[in-house]
Amino acid sequence: GTDVLLEAAARVLAEAPDTRLDIVGDAGSGGHARSYPSLWRELAGGSEVEARTTFLGQVDNATLLRHYARADVVVVPSRFESFGLTAIEAMRFGVPAVVTATGEMQDIVADAGCGLVVPPADADALATALLELVRSPERRRVLGETGRTAFAQRYTRERMAEEVERFYREVRRDAQPATGLV
Repeated sequence: GTDVLLEAAARVLAEAPDTRLDIVGDAGSGGHARSYPSLWRELAGGSEVEARTTFLGQVDNATLLRHYARADVVVVPSRFESFGLTAIEAMRFGVPAVVTATGEMQDIVADAGCGLVVPPADADALATALLELVRSPERRRVLGETGRTAFAQRYTRERMAEEVERFYREVRRDAQPATGLV
């Protein structure tokens, strides 16, 4: 969905001149024939909007964590997403997320109340959601704090280990042979 993000970003960056866009990661499995920078040149038309965008490609984990820590909004414009780890990582850093209604990601964000959910492949809806957050530092703060709290309650290593252990205990208990005769 990076192509959808780029289409939305052309509007966002034009309407919010203090905004920057850093794209971390690669094209994924979508298999676009054109590179994102060349698509971006077409959409942005060589303007100063294009100059406020950085394509970082794949980065190491330390660099990725620095980007989460300094982000105002994390955008996940996926057409398909099985789980939504990126949204959970945003929650960890108290950064609101704008995600598409795909897979578990929409449920993670909606249940936690830590961001906005838009239809997949809808650049207009994505731009509208991004502009809403770009223009409202208070809304970003509230969504970010809500996400950080939800992360601490649901997604820390300790909490997830507890839940896995609880699950296995339930499975083991249910698998015990029945005692007594019927």
